[in-house]
Amino acid sequence: MIRQLPENFIEQDYKEKLSAMQLPRGLDPAKNVPLSIFLRQEIEQFQVVLNIVRKTMTSMVEAIDGTTTMTAELVEAINKVFDARVPTKWQHQGGAEISWLTPSLGGWIKGLIDRHYQLNSWLCKGSRPISFWLTGFYNPQGFLTAAMQEVTRQHSEQ
Repeated sequence: MIRQLPENFIEQDYKEKLSAMQLPRGLDPAKNVPLSIFLRQEIEQFQVVLNIVRKTMTSMVEAIDGTTTMTAELVEAINKVFDARVPTKWQHQGGAEISWLTPSLGGWIKGLIDRHYQLNSWLCKGSRPISFWLTGFYNPQGFLTAAMQEVTRQHSEQ
């Protein structure tokens, strides 16, 4: 499963791409653009989850190989992966939800890959997609708020 994980977003690269992103007509590039800010926040949250998943998977392999200590947390993660369920740490941390909730491991990994594809496509395309997978965002309400802010700013400047 480690080989299936998408590549990390590199902070310097995605910040450069965000600053070079084409803006819709009527928006002043000197002002903060809400959807660009939203995309940066989504990438940062996605990277947190991806780092946790990658670290957990690597630690599980090392613990099974005997090169690191098998902790109770790793035993729980290994048992859940064996049962095709999502390890708790991948969805919750400190009592807070950090990612999407999916009952099966296969569906959760597919969601991880699809979310990375959506964010990376938006970032690499250099402009806004014509449609969005709303439930594929960590904060869909933030997306709707950012979209409303942009439309309001665009119409108030004309």
